Amino acid sequence: MSLGTFVMDNFVWLVFIMFVIVVAVINVEVYLHYCYCRDRPRKLLNCNLSRRIFCQQMMNLIMSMMIKPQLRAQ
Repeated sequence: MSLGTFVMDNFVWLVFIMFVIVVAVINVEVYLHYCYCRDRPRKLLNCNLSRRIFCQQMMNLIMSMMIKPQLRAQ
């Protein structure tokens, strides 16, 4: 079983896996951009207001989850 026949037999699966990886990377890029574009609009895309609010709420939620246990400890 040589590499060439392996690639030909599994070509569809390899393309599918590559496609999934590319889509995941693009989603992460877009998510990070939307979460960090408050200060610099139009870096990659126009900032979507609802996305910005959603991201701010998520950040606030994460921060409050990190801060509250520390306050209780004191």
